[in-house]
Amino acid sequence: MGVLSGQIRNLALGIIRNNGRILVSPSYDKVKDSSFYRLLGGGIYFGETAIDALHREFREELNVEITNCKLL
Repeated sequence: MGVLSGQIRNLALGIIRNNGRILVSPSYDKVKDSSFYRLLGGGIYFGETAIDALHREFREELNVEITNCKLL
């Protein structure tokens, strides 16, 4: 999926702040052979809202419930 396959994938990403810090996840791009950091979250399923996707992703990835969500 993604740009290489000619499809657009909508993402819901969360900015989690705590005492001036932002929670990010390290990752690696095999194509660019480069490390990077990204916000936590993931893809939005068809018919799912961005907020619902964000709640689902945090449950799946971190087994936590998030609160006080606002769309930016």
